[in-house]
Amino acid sequence: ADKVTDINNIPEEYRVNFAGKLASYYKLSGKREKALKLIGFLLEKGLENVDYDDLVRLSIFADKEGKLDDAMALIKVAVKKAKTKEQKVESLFWLSSYNEKLGKEDEALIGYLKIYYEFNNVEPWASTSIYRAAEILEKKGDLNQALKLYRKVVEIKGNTDEGLKAKKKVRDLEKMIGGR
Repeated sequence: ADKVTDINNIPEEYRVNFAGKLASYYKLSGKREKALKLIGFLLEKGLENVDYDDLVRLSIFADKEGKLDDAMALIKVAVKKAKTKEQKVESLFWLSSYNEKLGKEDEALIGYLKIYYEFNNVEPWASTSIYRAAEILEKKGDLNQALKLYRKVVEIKGNTDEGLKAKKKVRDLEKMIGGR
């Protein structure tokens, strides 16, 4: 990878896929600037030939680097490319997460609920999604629906960290709702 001095020296039919792999390698090896530059190249050339796993890895990286628009562009293609139920859940989760960060709470809520209701046996994605949906509903003031979802998380996660956080939310919301 370090011997690649010009991506344009790669045959055109392999260039975009190779750039995706190279960007993932740069990300893993701590070469942030090179990875970000290749993400820009990929967005310019098109993402159709980039592997699903590279799209997801690079979208998460772009998000962590504060490039939420790039992350969103990458994950939208990953959602379309997802084949297995695990890939569908993973990519939809990240899409929902990015929508939430962008303030598109309704879109995020729909995505999180879709994960839970269509893929409720794919953990930890399903319980985390239902927890995030509950947080959005709570923030919107729909406390009764939020309470139902937090209870569902408690049911699924039990005494794990996430389950205990949800239990606390249930107690807090029950006090708020009961005190009205």
